[in-house]
Amino acid sequence: MRSFISVIPKKIKYLCTKIRHLYKTHGRTAYGITIMLSIAGCLIIGFWYFLTSQAASIFNYTVNHRQLFPGTITVSRLSANMLGQVSFENLEWRDTSGRRLATIPEGQFRVSIWDMLTGRIGTTTLKSATLNGGYVHLYFNDHMQLLGITPDTKETSSSSDEKEDLSITGLKGNHKFICQLNLNNFIVETTSPDRHLVITNFNAAMDINTGKVSSIQCSTGHFEGTVSAAGFTLDGTIDFAPSVPRYNLALFIKDCNPKSLNVGIDIDDPASVRARIDGDLPDPIISGKLMLSRMTLPGLPFENVNGHFIYHNGRLDADNVTASVFDGQVSAHGNFDIDHKTYKAFIRGVNLKASQAAKGSHIRCLVTLDMWMSSDPIRHQEIGGTFFSGPGKYIILPFNRISGRFDKKNGVLAFHDVVISLALGDVTTDGFHFTPSGVRLDPIYLDNRLTGARERVY
Repeated sequence: MRSFISVIPKKIKYLCTKIRHLYKTHGRTAYGITIMLSIAGCLIIGFWYFLTSQAASIFNYTVNHRQLFPGTITVSRLSANMLGQVSFENLEWRDTSGRRLATIPEGQFRVSIWDMLTGRIGTTTLKSATLNGGYVHLYFNDHMQLLGITPDTKETSSSSDEKEDLSITGLKGNHKFICQLNLNNFIVETTSPDRHLVITNFNAAMDINTGKVSSIQCSTGHFEGTVSAAGFTLDGTIDFAPSVPRYNLALFIKDCNPKSLNVGIDIDDPASVRARIDGDLPDPIISGKLMLSRMTLPGLPFENVNGHFIYHNGRLDADNVTASVFDGQVSAHGNFDIDHKTYKAFIRGVNLKASQAAKGSHIRCLVTLDMWMSSDPIRHQEIGGTFFSGPGKYIILPFNRISGRFDKKNGVLAFHDVVISLALGDVTTDGFHFTPSGVRLDPIYLDNRLTGARERVY
């Protein structure tokens, strides 16, 4: 190493000697080259300064003429190179009332060099953008519509009988937007009058082309706040080539609490969803599989719930739903209207253990159950159905079969047309009711199989 370092001064001395010799033997040429290099260096520095100035001008124009979230946007540093690469640091965005909408510590975006030279700003100016470690806060109204969007006063309203195809346009209308966008480790916060949500570790990679096929890859960490979930991923494409764009996306939601969505689903257990999103852009069709390790409904502690569903136009239909409860198996199907917050479900259970369903009743038998459930904002939840059992015992008394029907309305569980088949005969009652104040029994009769007489036993 020491010998190598000792050679460096000799090399520099040799180079200087060669340069002096060049100036002595080719003076004019050497001076010409020096002047040209100096001019080129000045041009490069000037061009770099011009591009940085144009990048700042484009940034300022976009800020002043945007229609999304009026307010103030500032950056602490903005620079550009000759390849159209623009870098910035410490971007801060506040609305007109001073609320923070976004902060981005650092980011880069690439713009069209031609647009930078000419000062033209259009939907093709931005080629790509990478934003790192940012924070975004979105505000919604009561109808979950995004606040802070200024309507375009230049738009002309079309006649009511004309229906135009859906079109994704740029700043000047009917211009295609082509851009690659990457968001890394973002925090997204949303606020509405009755809801608050913070999404952590939001990452997205989007290759957007509103004239062809756009690809989207998105993943998040935990949801904190009003909505509870462990995260979600979204991967696929949106085809903008047809007059009406079409979805082709895969969605996975992990451990989301359905009750926290505030759409009327009264399930307070984590659910995971693996689904496909197809259909037209304004009217998606979502179909897939629903999975819950447990689902607790009043008196029904389901486990290992799995089923298929399809969502379209505000309606969720579920079928082939299976689960276990009371050591038996159930199958179900139903539908849910998200707009009106109503649902209906139909459940069939087989080999259900009565000793677990009615703990403390000393009844031991296997039960088959057909049940329906419905709910709406007016009548609230209602339950009804029929049941029958195989042979069993009540304490030490054997019986051949129990059958009847039941319903639950306004918090009162009632059994009707109950028949308990014994060796002696059938014990029947028109009903008994479980109310918050206690149990109310209707008359109970014994149809004596030996005498053929009906005797009232209660």
